[in-house]
Amino acid sequence: MLDEGALAISVPAPEWKSTRPPGSVFFRRDIAGQPFSRPLVRALDLVASACAHAGFEPAFVARPEIFTHGESLAWLMAKLGPVRDHLSFSDGATIKLIPGLRNHVFFYGLGRRADAEALDRLKRRFPELFVAMRSQVNSALRIGSGVEAPAPIAIEGAALSARMPTFYPIAFHAYSPAEGLRREGHGGSRTQLPSGFDEVTYVPLTEASLGDPDFMRSIASLYDAHYFAPARGLVLRVPEAIGASSELEDRLEACITALVEGGSRAPLARARNAWLASEDVSATALAGASSAANFLAHDTFDFWRAPPADYRRFRSRKVVARRNRNLNDEFEHLIDALCGAGTEILWRDVAGEAP
Repeated sequence: MLDEGALAISVPAPEWKSTRPPGSVFFRRDIAGQPFSRPLVRALDLVASACAHAGFEPAFVARPEIFTHGESLAWLMAKLGPVRDHLSFSDGATIKLIPGLRNHVFFYGLGRRADAEALDRLKRRFPELFVAMRSQVNSALRIGSGVEAPAPIAIEGAALSARMPTFYPIAFHAYSPAEGLRREGHGGSRTQLPSGFDEVTYVPLTEASLGDPDFMRSIASLYDAHYFAPARGLVLRVPEAIGASSELEDRLEACITALVEGGSRAPLARARNAWLASEDVSATALAGASSAANFLAHDTFDFWRAPPADYRRFRSRKVVARRNRNLNDEFEHLIDALCGAGTEILWRDVAGEAP
């Protein structure tokens, strides 16, 4: 996709919000300051960086669905010149196609519950869209029975977010999970973890993972085990957003609620060795708290948000993956490419999901 020296890309219509594209074909410099969502900006940065490394700048196509045939399609082809590939950034609700080009798709928001649910609907209703895709970027999703999935390709992450995390101690309340956070969380927040732990386990949660009962039961059990093992630290990074809200309070409260609903039996008193992190935490940052850091993530985490070298700094790397949702061999190869060889995949079957 990137070896032809040219690429057309398109983004979902909802990302434009109340503004309009500057034209039918344009470049990213033409939309400087456009308030796209953080996941889309991160994905655009990733692809733009890969294109720059290959020596070219990708072109944006606004509303590619209107260029279906005849004069309109001929006009677009003339404007795009040497472009032979089109990458559709998708929020799961639809996939854009440009006839005559090799089409690819990047599901950049799989960690968002709305995106994951929209993609499930799309796979059920319009499986033929996936047949037209040459590849899927940074995912290895299974489409369904009798439908060949697009071939996965990996574009490695380039740099972790520079935002500094704040760490909030996990605290429950007898009648309201949110009340425990309000009473004790803010008073014990800190910008650095204490040192001296034998090991620290880092779990970047996604909104979609909070809605996975089996996964959250395992995280609740992990929290309970750490609560009674003070020499071991636990850091749960909260999702970037909960629904339409990116407010920190909503993100923290959603995680506390998910731990309670996951069946945690830990005491109400706040943990001294377990925190919710407001932003990404690198293995290097965790090294200040312990010489050994472990990584555990749900398969909806966007592994491309950091380079493989960052993941390799963890002593162990594990990914909980749903067998019916992912192509087994392809997903394992993809994770090796994004996180480094030796990342362990913890496969599980999910009742009710179509293979």
